[in-house]
Amino acid sequence: MLDTVRFPRATLTSGAGDCDDSSALLASCLEAAGVQSAILTTPGHVLVAFRADGPPDGPGRYDSPGYGVIELESGYWIPLESTVLSKGFAEVWKAGWQETQRAGSSLELIPLTLARSSYPALPLPGTPAGPVLPSAEALAQLSRRSLDSMTPVWLAPFEAAVKDARTGRPEAAAYNDLGVRQAQLGNYQEAVKAIKLAISADPGFSAPRANLVSVLLASGQDTDARKALADGLSALPDSPAMRRIAERMNAATPTAATTSASAATAGVGMAPVGTAFGVRASNAVVLPDFIWGVE
Repeated sequence: MLDTVRFPRATLTSGAGDCDDSSALLASCLEAAGVQSAILTTPGHVLVAFRADGPPDGPGRYDSPGYGVIELESGYWIPLESTVLSKGFAEVWKAGWQETQRAGSSLELIPLTLARSSYPALPLPGTPAGPVLPSAEALAQLSRRSLDSMTPVWLAPFEAAVKDARTGRPEAAAYNDLGVRQAQLGNYQEAVKAIKLAISADPGFSAPRANLVSVLLASGQDTDARKALADGLSALPDSPAMRRIAERMNAATPTAATTSASAATAGVGMAPVGTAFGVRASNAVVLPDFIWGVE
């Protein structure tokens, strides 16, 4: 059976395409944004995957029921079903994972960097006039719906841990982790509440104090972030975590921190400004990753 694959520009122009067309388009968009991508093939179907910054149980803690990850020697890959893009990222990821589960051992993953070693890009002329793009409001609504779909699954284990935790450090660790998850989902107000409860449960625990500074920065509350930093340094002057975040903040300009923090809810809301595994105060300065659990 013979099939054809459209160039991404042709799919955009027509506004439609089958699985290989939409996969080529999605992979092209991800690569253009600097995200390492791969083509996934199953019998009769094509998907896309992008490479995660780390394992599911790493700093991002992105392993949740229904949202699986493919582990290969070359890294960890999140599968995406490109034919349901209009339903938002949550559904794209969930449908992609379901498809890979059905494929089983027949699944093949081909990183685009590997494919290009044999099949270099074609020398096409300049990109023609682009299609009409959705409004910023429409994209924001789609992103919000995805977050709303994922939030119950991603929050549930952390909320349960808070209810089951013993007082003292275990309770502080549980509230701290809940606050980090809320921050990853873009719920900064709830994140601040949870992290402050962690500090109250164990004032000597440096993780929530450092995380409070990061969350306040991510939400654009620079003044409150610097006050939280001063309070943390006063309470725990010998804390390596507090010293590290102080050094990073002193290296960042307030303008840069405020500017990038305003974009913190872009994408799927896993974490501010382009990474699922940390808080970026500017393009040049990266604050420490959120700190999970017990030190």
